[in-house]
Formats: sequence, structure tokens, C-alpha cells
Amino acid sequence: MHIFITGHKDRNEALQQLLAPKYQVTLSDQVPSGLMPHIELLIDTSFDEDPDTRLKVYLKTGVKNLWLHTLRCTITPLLHRIPVPDQIHIAGINALPLFINSPLWEMYYASNSDEKIAEKILSPIGKKMLCIPEQMGMLSPRIIFMIINEAYYVVQEGVTTRADTDMAMKLGTNYPYGPFEWAEKLGIKNVYHTLLSLLKDSGDPRYKICALLRREAETAF
Repeated sequence: MHIFITGHKDRNEALQQLLAPKYQVTLSDQVPSGLMPHIELLIDTSFDEDPDTRLKVYLKTGVKNLWLHTLRCTITPLLHRIPVPDQIHIAGINALPLFINSPLWEMYYASNSDEKIAEKILSPIGKKMLCIPEQMGMLSPRIIFMIINEAYYVVQEGVTTRADTDMAMKLGTNYPYGPFEWAEKLGIKNVYHTLLSLLKDSGDPRYKICALLRREAETAF
């Protein structure tokens, strides 16, 4: 199987390390143009930055299987705007490296009948698929990002320090990382933009972003 990966450099490299032992992998920081009949799977690790434009391009490549990073968007609304042939199989994935390295991949397909495709691809690399409902932020990121946001509120209000918050969460809940450790590993910009998308999409005040988190995200490189 030949897999083409495009999008965010760090995410692409994490996927390449994972997939290359079993599959032929091509990396590119450019969105492909033109036919790609030799490619069996296309993975876009930055899809949610410009989903409409990117999906239109991919439908012209001839690739039948698309795995698209969709923390800040969902697929179904796209399909209402952009006609997709039945033979194209589209899955929403979370391409952040920390989650990519997990033994269980959270994914959803536009059609449930397509799930066996993912299982066939993931099995040789020792991964399993967890089929989740289609939702912005997916499942684990949505929960973890809200924990990070709440931890920023606690520190902003002077209740405790970042180090003590991380220690308390690890000892009290047996989490592998504390909220600020998670934020560093996941990238504060990713946390911020996903929470912002959730807030805009739902209007739910639960996703109101802490001012301290916002300032750090806006000044991060």
C-alpha cells in the first residue's frame, strides 16, 4: 500500500515513523494537485485549517481513501456542500502526535460500512480503531483540552501553581500527564483553536477560554 501524507510537518513525521515499517509512505508539505492513481490512502494532518478547499482538491486526485484531521471541523456538513462519490471513503482522525502514538485510534467514518478499511490498515502497525460518534473535538482531545482550560483558570485565580496542579492531577487521578504537561506536549495553539471552534460551534459557555490560556496561545511560536 502506498500512503501519501500531507499537512503539518511534525504530525507528518510522526505518522511516517509509525507507518513506514509496513507501508510505502510519501510525505509532502504541499496539497497535491492532479491525479494520483498509485496512492491508496491520503492522510491530511492539517485538514481542518481549510476543509472545503482541501476536500475539493482531493476529490480530483482519484484517491479512494481519505483520512482527514478534523479536530476543528466535522465531515458531514462538508458533504452537504460538496458532492462526494460513493466510492470515496472518508474518515475523521486526530493527527496530533501524542494521540497518533496511542495504541487506540479514535476515528469516525462518514459511512459506518467503511470501518473495516481502517481496521485492515491499522492492524499491521499494531493499532486498533475506536469508532466514535462524529463530533468536533472528537473524544479524548475534547475532554483533555477542557481539563487544560480549567487548570489555566485555577492558576490564573492564584489557587495553586502549574507544577502543583500537574502533580495533583497525576497523583489524584492517575493521569499520565498533568494539564500543563499535556498542554506542552499537545501544543497550546492546538488546544486554543480547538476550544475556540467548539465555542463557536456550540455556543456552550463550558468552552469559554481562560484569558491566560488565550494570551499564551496568541504569543506562542
